[in-house]
Amino acid sequence: MIVAPASFEGSRTVWSFEAEPGDRVVPQSALWIDGFIRQRSGGIETLWLSLALGPYADKRIIVPGTATRPLCDRLEALLGITVVAENGPVDRDISGRTYGATLIRDPLDVSIAGLLREPDHFAFGVAADTGQIGSASTASHIGCNAGVLRRSRQPLDRVGELVALWMLGPMLSLQRVTGFLCREELGGVSLDALMELAAEVGITLRLPFAGMSVPRLAHALTELALPPAACFRGLWDRYRMFPELMGPIFRGMRPRLGKDDPDNPILRICEYMARSVDQKVTRNVNSSTELDVAMFVTAKGHNAIDAQAL
Repeated sequence: MIVAPASFEGSRTVWSFEAEPGDRVVPQSALWIDGFIRQRSGGIETLWLSLALGPYADKRIIVPGTATRPLCDRLEALLGITVVAENGPVDRDISGRTYGATLIRDPLDVSIAGLLREPDHFAFGVAADTGQIGSASTASHIGCNAGVLRRSRQPLDRVGELVALWMLGPMLSLQRVTGFLCREELGGVSLDALMELAAEVGITLRLPFAGMSVPRLAHALTELALPPAACFRGLWDRYRMFPELMGPIFRGMRPRLGKDDPDNPILRICEYMARSVDQKVTRNVNSSTELDVAMFVTAKGHNAIDAQAL
C-alpha cells in the first residue's frame, strides 16, 4: 500500500492511498481527521498511518514523512509487513509538553474520567460521526475515520480513536493520553506493545482497564462505587451488539441490580443472552488483571458523577 502525503480538503486533513497487488479492500476511500493537522512531527504520522491502514496491506506500507528504524521495527513486528518511511529523527523529549488528554467515547467514560485523581487538561470525543458520541460533555469532538477502518477488521477495536489523540500531540503539547479501553478493545495489540509505540513518539499512556476483559470491567466499576444501575445501562449502550460480552456482564451484575423493574426489557434481553452464550466464549473473563484503584477516587459522594447522564 502506498500512502500519499496529506492534503487539506474542505475542513479535513486527508491521506489518500493506492492499493498494491495482494492488499485487502479498504472500506473507505481515504483516511481523514477533522481540522488542518499541520504539525505532524517525529514519526507520529508514520505510526498513525501504519496502525490505521497497515492491517489492509499485504506485504508493505509506504508512508510519507520520517521515522526512526526502531519505530519501524516495532510496527513491522506488530503488523507483519514492511514499513517504509524516510529515515529521520523522532522527538521523544516530552520536557516541553505539559498537557494530558482523555479519550471520551460515551457518558460512561465521562463518569470514569471524573474519578481520576490526576485529571487531564482536555477531554476529546472521537468518532467518524461526532453525533455518535451523544450527550457526552467533552471539551471538543473530533471527527475521524481511523476507528471505522480498524473496526472493519475487529469490531471491538478502539485503537483508531486512541491514536487520533496522538496525532494532536505536537499541536496541543500533549505529554499524556488516557483511555478506558479494555483488553478486547486493543484490536489484538498487546498493552506492552501499545505503550512502547506511544513512548517512541513521546506519549505516555494511561490505560487502567487495558489488562482486563470487558466483563471484568463491570466488577471494576463497582469497586469505584459507581451506581450499579447506571453502570449497567452504560455498558448496555456500549456493548449491546455483543451477546458474548453482555451475557457475562449481566451475570456478574445481576445481584447488584436489585429487584426493581422486573419487567425491564433490557434485563429480559440480557437474561436471554446469558442463557444462550456458550460458556467457552467467556472462559478468559477471570484471567484479567486487577484494577489499580489508586488512580481513582471513589464515586461515593463525588460531585463529578452524574448517574442520570448514563
